[in-house]
Amino acid sequence: MSNEPVVAAPEKTISTPVSAPPVVSTPLPSNGTALKTSNSPAKNPGIKLPSIADIKSGKFELKKEEKKEEENLPTNEFSYGDFKHYWDEAIAQVAAKNQTSTNVMISHLQPELKEDKIHLVFNNKVQLELFQSEKPFIAGYLRDKLQNFDIDFVIEMNSVELDTTPYTNSEKFKAMTAKNANLQTLRDVLGLDIN
Repeated sequence: MSNEPVVAAPEKTISTPVSAPPVVSTPLPSNGTALKTSNSPAKNPGIKLPSIADIKSGKFELKKEEKKEEENLPTNEFSYGDFKHYWDEAIAQVAAKNQTSTNVMISHLQPELKEDKIHLVFNNKVQLELFQSEKPFIAGYLRDKLQNFDIDFVIEMNSVELDTTPYTNSEKFKAMTAKNANLQTLRDVLGLDIN
């Protein structure tokens, strides 16, 4: 027997194209409702879903969902006073149904109105997530009361840097060497330990 390792030949894989499932169609009765059949597991038997192989080969092209024509929704102008009045009403309704942490965060928001955009600044992700949960209600309330469906939110995160006070000896030394690089040289020459 030799000490040479035995190498196995790689296995070959054969791929076969997957065919599309058969199309099941159900005739409509005269009143327009679809007939229910017991042997059809699909909810919408008239819809044909292509196979992945058909999509990859180009036999079927995915169509992007066409944007529906929007209704003629009102876009009335409003004053800052009207906005602030309905903003306070919306916040009061949110506060009436929510927990204390959400109430405190939302009641401290200071919205700025620029055209039809409400600018809000958050200090952290927790505040943002709490607001995101209430955003649909607040936006809908303001759009309805002010009769302006162009109202939207512009959300920003406050980029205030956190105060990094050095606590440990190594953190204190790093802060001091940031101010004066000669301290590192002095430590090396004298063979000093940070601790």
